[in-house]
Amino acid sequence: FEKAEGIGLKVPKVEKVIGNTMTLEYIEHVPNYIEQNPSRALGLILEKLNNMGLVQSYNDYTTDDYAANIQKHIAESVGVFPSGLYSALLRVQPLIQEGRFYHGDFGVGNMLFTPDNELYLIDPIPNKFGSMDIDAAKFLASLLLFRDVTVEHRDYIFFKRMLKTFLGCTGSDLLEVLIACEIVRVYKYSNEKDKVERIFNSVFK
Repeated sequence: FEKAEGIGLKVPKVEKVIGNTMTLEYIEHVPNYIEQNPSRALGLILEKLNNMGLVQSYNDYTTDDYAANIQKHIAESVGVFPSGLYSALLRVQPLIQEGRFYHGDFGVGNMLFTPDNELYLIDPIPNKFGSMDIDAAKFLASLLLFRDVTVEHRDYIFFKRMLKTFLGCTGSDLLEVLIACEIVRVYKYSNEKDKVERIFNSVFK
């Protein structure tokens, strides 16, 4: 939280820490902000990604570690996900941007949009499997998984197109591959495995 606040990101203040439990400042959140204000929400998300992208940071884990983690998840989910995803990840791996500050779990569940049009981020973990590209993929995967939109949904298409432009990867399928990888990472922990598999198949065809 201190690292995130130190680069200008808005995060709730940590009021106390007892063991592994943190008590955070209360932030009023508008649950349907993204659906009600997609353009403004995108602007806030791009602002945060840009702030993080300006700051150099040491990463404990590399894209090789990320690829190995995805390979492990595919192997553990026997017959659910195609081995071709791992091959696709290795193909786009050189395009993944590293060496910058990142959130590490940049999903909608960790975004608090306020009535005053501010975006607060919670649970930053900037030392594991992260990059701006993976953060963006995590956001899009979370829209599919937790907001239950489809890849044909107007807002999803809008967000993905603008994020690809922002990341400079419009000429590749980097973002699509990383979205599929982020869905694979969720599968092991999900209570709705059929849903996760269905959404994966809609992304990685």
